[in-house]
Amino acid sequence: MTPDHHQAPDTRVPSTSRTLMRLRGLIRKGFLQAFRDPSSLGIALVIKELLVLLKDPKSRFVIIGPSVIQLLVFGYAATFDLTDVPFAVYNESPSKEARWFR
Repeated sequence: MTPDHHQAPDTRVPSTSRTLMRLRGLIRKGFLQAFRDPSSLGIALVIKELLVLLKDPKSRFVIIGPSVIQLLVFGYAATFDLTDVPFAVYNESPSKEARWFR
């Protein structure tokens, strides 16, 4: 049983060519997006690098450790309470107001 009508030729694109066309479209879309809004590319790169750094335990400590230590040290040691702080004034002015400091 052969059909009497003529079959149309196969016009499908081979899968490798389709993949390359899709990749080319994605690259073009990404380039245009980066051209329109360059900050989005930078933000994406920062997020990617942070995710890579957080995967490694040693890198995780290097990033988070010093921040936690600084938070503890400056939270307890640094204060703006300035009571009983000795100070000195060096005054070279011969004016009457300057002599008042003596």
